[in-house]
Amino acid sequence: MGALEKLTIIGYEDGECTIPTKKKFTAMINPTTYGRKQSIRFSNEKAMNSGNAPTYRGYNDGTLKLKFVLDTTGVVPRTGGKDLQGMIKQLEATVYKYVGKAHETPYIKVTWGVLDFRGRVKDMEVE
Repeated sequence: MGALEKLTIIGYEDGECTIPTKKKFTAMINPTTYGRKQSIRFSNEKAMNSGNAPTYRGYNDGTLKLKFVLDTTGVVPRTGGKDLQGMIKQLEATVYKYVGKAHETPYIKVTWGVLDFRGRVKDMEVE
């Protein structure tokens, strides 16, 4: 059996994820919810010899949806920030805050076990 791997998010300046922003967030506890969505883009324009079938146009961007707990009770060893606000700020700095050098929001790489997802945060919610 392999070693326990925590979900890690690293910020990058570029879409190839080769220039790190030096911002990193490691989840203390495995996500409580994990979802991944992929879809294919079709067009209703008729291609020659295709009959009534929609025409393949490519792949849409994939999405990753995660929910995880930030624990400040002391039961779980902390991986960042001294308090809840500090942990939230570290997460925001990694995935959401504008990267001045790149003049845009960061690209991110999410790794967790065999998961290796690269993209950008579309929205973030703290409850």
